[in-house]
Amino acid sequence: MPGKLQSEMNLSTYSFPCLELVRSVEFSPFFQSSELIAYGGDKRVAVSVCRFPEEDPEIVDFHFEHLTDFYNGTCVQGIAWSPNSSVRQLPHLVQ
Repeated sequence: MPGKLQSEMNLSTYSFPCLELVRSVEFSPFFQSSELIAYGGDKRVAVSVCRFPEEDPEIVDFHFEHLTDFYNGTCVQGIAWSPNSSVRQLPHLVQ
């Protein structure tokens, strides 16, 4: 923003625990799965739910919930989401 110092801007930082060095991160860009985040390291891709107070007036603080891990045995270079991914359907559908 012009005319504002970075220290004057309202910045948000959130973190959550990870078991290994994270090499790739991707939020789902689709409405029905917009709370999902996938992050990958040397041997797995983890899928979690992230909710932010800036986006959801029902929560007061950052919400993080780990859902599952996919162990692939190789270093994760990139992550892409399917439009079919959803946490609103039972059972959870992650593709």
